[in-house]
Amino acid sequence: MAERIEIHSRNDTFQLLETAMRNRNKRHRQGFFVVESVKGINLALQTPGWEARGVVYARERRLSPWAQEILRRPRLAHYVLPEALLSELSDREETSEILLLCSIRNFALSDIALRSGLLLLTDRTQNPGNLGSIIRSADAMGADALLMVGHSADVYDPACVRATIGTLFTLPVVRLEGVQDLLPLRERYPDMQWVGTSAHGTVSLDAVDLSRPTLLMMGNETVGLSRACKEACDVLARIPIFGAASSLNLACATSICLYEAQRQRLAAAGEAGSGK
Repeated sequence: MAERIEIHSRNDTFQLLETAMRNRNKRHRQGFFVVESVKGINLALQTPGWEARGVVYARERRLSPWAQEILRRPRLAHYVLPEALLSELSDREETSEILLLCSIRNFALSDIALRSGLLLLTDRTQNPGNLGSIIRSADAMGADALLMVGHSADVYDPACVRATIGTLFTLPVVRLEGVQDLLPLRERYPDMQWVGTSAHGTVSLDAVDLSRPTLLMMGNETVGLSRACKEACDVLARIPIFGAASSLNLACATSICLYEAQRQRLAAAGEAGSGK
């Protein structure tokens, strides 16, 4: 039978749940984060390798069949609290039926398996919403993993988790201290090109052969790629823009680059299939 933990006030147990939502350092010390969308919860429960630890719900609320089915899962602790306290925990205007508590997962470079041969790297991304949108685009465009270099937004921040629409659970995310930690990747895949992006890139993005195995590097929202990242790249590419703006939002720019890589790969596959 599932463990049932009754919460009636802002006690120590409630504060434990609240810090998983609001405090990055304590979230990582506690080892779990919060998921509160239907799509996110479903993917967290369906994707191998992720451990669900508990569910949080209001004792007054009548739950849907979907939520009731999740509550019947074994080995999930039940945190039951008043509707008002659930609303305090939630980051959504309309509070979710249930919140899922999921164990934090730390991927290493050695966990990454190349299938498409496309890896994405972000350098010190600061906005958790941007980071979540980038993860969503990387998953949609078939990237094998996201590598995060330097001090970045927390991938388990509720704003990031929400923006991923559940793709956090389907795309491995590896956190690295700096560019020097990428050395094993260079040794493991010596034929992989490292393509950086910059407004001052020497070539247009569409002139780079992205159908090859590629590590695509995207810079910080304000200052772009670090010098260390730029020096590690084989080529620096730019996205041609024509309006008054001098740059693009990071998540938008990343989506454009990933789409171009996927477009070239599909075109190359089509040519190979037609015998050209």
